Amino acid sequence: MGNNIPEAGRMARVRDRLWLINDVSFPDDVVSNSSTLVTLESLEDLDQGNKMTVVLEREVDFEVLPENTLPDIGNSLDSPTVFDSFVNALRWTNKSILGGEVIRAPFYGAIQQQNFQLEPVVKALSMPRISLLIADDVGLGKTIEAGMIIQELLLRGKARRILLVCPASLQIQWQWEMESKFGLDFKIVDSSQITKFKREYGINVNPWLAHPRIIASMDFIKMEGRKTEFLRSCEVNSSKYIRSWDLLVVDEAHNAMPQPTKKYYRDSDRTKMLNEIGRHFEHKIFLTATPHNGRKESFVAFLDMLDPLSFNRGEDPAVNKENFKKRLDRIMVRRLKRGPTGVKDSLGRAMFAGREIVSLDIDPSEDEKKSLSLLNQYIRQRVSGGGNGENNRPLEFAMTILKKRLLSSPRAFYNSIVVHTQHLKDTKDSPLYLKLIVDRLDEDWDNDVVREQTEQELISATATDNGKNYLSELVSVA
Repeated sequence: MGNNIPEAGRMARVRDRLWLINDVSFPDDVVSNSSTLVTLESLEDLDQGNKMTVVLEREVDFEVLPENTLPDIGNSLDSPTVFDSFVNALRWTNKSILGGEVIRAPFYGAIQQQNFQLEPVVKALSMPRISLLIADDVGLGKTIEAGMIIQELLLRGKARRILLVCPASLQIQWQWEMESKFGLDFKIVDSSQITKFKREYGINVNPWLAHPRIIASMDFIKMEGRKTEFLRSCEVNSSKYIRSWDLLVVDEAHNAMPQPTKKYYRDSDRTKMLNEIGRHFEHKIFLTATPHNGRKESFVAFLDMLDPLSFNRGEDPAVNKENFKKRLDRIMVRRLKRGPTGVKDSLGRAMFAGREIVSLDIDPSEDEKKSLSLLNQYIRQRVSGGGNGENNRPLEFAMTILKKRLLSSPRAFYNSIVVHTQHLKDTKDSPLYLKLIVDRLDEDWDNDVVREQTEQELISATATDNGKNYLSELVSVA
């Protein structure tokens, strides 16, 4: 093969990608048909560090690059004295709020950040292992703050594999923000993307290993098959690394908070999912504008998912308030737009104007009053005769949708009530079928049209002859 003989440490172009040759295993007997095994390490940005082993004789485009591939810089380097002078000049003029290494992320992104947005970055970089709750008010730029932390970790070589979990409706927005503002390529993993991965890489490909930076929705990961695939992907590198993933970012993290009950709290499917996958990440960042749901038990359990070393979901914050507040301040950043603790500019002035809420009284028409009265009577009759407990939940859900449509617009309500009336029947649908529809509606949606169709399906499935007289009047009034 002449100059195309692979050697450890050389660069090669294989399958139209750049690789570093790590190891070469030549056959013991040249005369035999034994194969030459070459271990390669990817140098591509999107797959950097991943390794594969190929059979040299079977590769059709294996090219060992010449040693002079890198450009000759000649005498263009500054002398050590000039370079030291440059570094010292930077240090003398440096106004960084960090005592150590300078933050570079703001200069690598197409952003014009505010001074207060640097606080979460500083707090995150001061942690040996990041466990950060960014609970800023709506509109203060939590996305920018998280993006700068991600960029800084990548620049410092402290993160490579990143999972960004958000509501399905925000996936495209997050992807666009990371690409346009920070130049970071994130792949959205959903059902359509998995189909593309399987078509491109084979039916047995694990989608969570196909890209180092991934965006997915909570409800997609919590599906049993998808969660199993994710946990299986974590086993691949378990022998080489303490954690399989570097960074987990959860937007609207309060959606995974344990649900409060009368006596304590209950873990939802989202809570269980986040607990299961969270242990496989070195760093974690939770984003939410509403970190507390009013129940201290749920809030402590929420903090335990973020930092289990500092918080225990069974503890009572009231027992030692000072100690709890100290631990909370260490991991949480919370700023408001207005008020005494609102964010201020460099001159100490409030950055956001005060907001005054003015209530507007609305006088409904006679038809609107009559429609609301008839609907309330219909709902009371249906719910009172529908049974109790979990079996009655689909009916209550459907009645809530009807009332929302009435308060939304006359046309939306008319269309829904007509559909409901047209499907009146004596027989009841299977409780399991109704539960499946409600479970689908409980999930986050990125397509409003499909969600509306599902709501119409529930409205149709819950229609019975009970209360038919009210429905006929409702149709005529609507």
